[in-house]
Amino acid sequence: MEVREIRSPQKEELVFDDFSISTRSVNHGPESLAYRIQAGGIAMVYSGDTDVSDALVELTDIVPTLLEVVGLPGASHGPPAVAAASGAVAVAAAAGGAK
Repeated sequence: MEVREIRSPQKEELVFDDFSISTRSVNHGPESLAYRIQAGGIAMVYSGDTDVSDALVELTDIVPTLLEVVGLPGASHGPPAVAAASGAVAVAAAAGGAK
């Protein structure tokens, strides 16, 4: 098994035998990353709670699933704000040509 540490802020593409992982820094903490995991023509993006950013829009291009985690329920940037940001990411990605 190979272990590789990814340090933010980075834009990185990791390619393995049957899948790939792309990372981008997102607007949360200085070490926060979003991940795009892709295998066999299927992809999903995973991010913690964040605001809309060009990096997140880039990762979500032509991805049917965006999974975001809210770490501080009840905080001012909790679920409603994250849901609004997720919708804005989808709109921005669609404007850029995502399907």
